[in-house]
Amino acid sequence: MEREPAAVGDGRPSSAVAGGPSTGATAGGPPAATPTDATPAGRASTRGPSRREALASEMQRTMARIEELCGSADEDLRGACRALVAAAELRDELAEDELTRRLGEFVRIHEAVVRLRERGSVEAIIAGAPEAVADACDFDRVVIFRVDESIMIAEAFYHRGDPERARRLLAHSREFPVPLRDQVLETEMVRRRRPMVVHDTHHHPSTYKPLIEVYGTYSYVAAPIMPEGRVIGFVHADKGVQFPRDPAAVDEFDRDLLWGFAEGLGHAIERVGLVERMHAQSQDVRRLVGQVVDAVDEVVGTRVELVSTADDGGGATTTARAILADRDLAPSGTPLARLTRRELEVLGLVAAGATNAQVASRLVITVGTAKSHMARILRKLGAANRVEAVTTYLRSHAGDGTGE
Repeated sequence: MEREPAAVGDGRPSSAVAGGPSTGATAGGPPAATPTDATPAGRASTRGPSRREALASEMQRTMARIEELCGSADEDLRGACRALVAAAELRDELAEDELTRRLGEFVRIHEAVVRLRERGSVEAIIAGAPEAVADACDFDRVVIFRVDESIMIAEAFYHRGDPERARRLLAHSREFPVPLRDQVLETEMVRRRRPMVVHDTHHHPSTYKPLIEVYGTYSYVAAPIMPEGRVIGFVHADKGVQFPRDPAAVDEFDRDLLWGFAEGLGHAIERVGLVERMHAQSQDVRRLVGQVVDAVDEVVGTRVELVSTADDGGGATTTARAILADRDLAPSGTPLARLTRRELEVLGLVAAGATNAQVASRLVITVGTAKSHMARILRKLGAANRVEAVTTYLRSHAGDGTGE
């Protein structure tokens, strides 16, 4: 079916940025009253199905009156009147179908945002957002931009039916980010926090031509992403595959659809980002609590001892210096980071071939305490025996470039 051409706009923010609802007034004054506009004094206007029924009744009465007036007219005139009424009814049916279609698209946007939120991470949401909005709103090309200081950097790209071209355009956009000082339209969108529709991009004075020419875009819609009330990025979309080189392929309704999606996307990013931060903080708290529990276990399970060793003739020592973990003894990012200082000392001696008795003698503790340390080491490292624990120790130090 041939597409009805849309009115071409210049895309300027003053006329293309979303605003309030349009009024029904005409240039010559208020709209003309219809039979259903008249409401008796003191009675509220009728809405919903009853208003539709009243309109149908009025049309039937008007048709009967036309039939009466045309009683003496020829059949052609009566047929023309019937055709006029039928055309009016068809117009109303088409308007209702269009309203239903538009409401359905907003429902699809909601469902798309819900599916994105279930991805579980901000990175996964951003990666899937372009295709999700393209499917929900019938766009052909969608790009997600991140705002970093005064530049726009592409984060994800979707091109209907051509994933390879999408990858090339994404790589190009990342290599040549867009300076916002030159992108007047997007700068205005940051300031006003409103979406916009841009027509005839190749002749528009405020579009960023290097990007327009590479993308091959002749008209597009854009909306800001604002998860915390501030603009952190944009969503750009067009219909350049369905309507190539059309300077008015998108309209205000496409703009509003994209805005609805961008708002939902911002909320999804905010929610999932908050969950990610809470999870990371929870892990930190769990790790700190674990260290405290281990420290308390050492205090409770270790006695102060006075023992002379045959090796160095040393005397009294306590386990006070082993209460808290010394992370300098363990390579960061390794399983050894879970161990306390004393446990690292014990494992180091075991890795050197010491028995429990030799560990006890070297550290001036009892054999039972040495065994307790070893049991905790195996539990923390998830090792089945001393050999596995020593293997973990040696691998960690080998990867860190240190050794005993």
